[in-house]
Amino acid sequence: MAKKFKLVSGNGSEGNQYVSVTEDGKVKLSQSLDYEAFSNPSFSIRVSCSDERGLIVEKNFTINVVDVDE
Repeated sequence: MAKKFKLVSGNGSEGNQYVSVTEDGKVKLSQSLDYEAFSNPSFSIRVSCSDERGLIVEKNFTINVVDVDE
């Protein structure tokens, strides 16, 4: 059964602007993230998954931004 993923707004979606989600569920950065620019180096995204029967599940995920030597 095919599943489709997408970002959705709602509780926990404040970090959605930093990523994109492909229909097959791969999360990709939509921009470079600078650790020093974040007051809190983690953010959450909200993803919806639907199937051919119309069943839908939404879940929040936390993404941690880590500092690397530049």
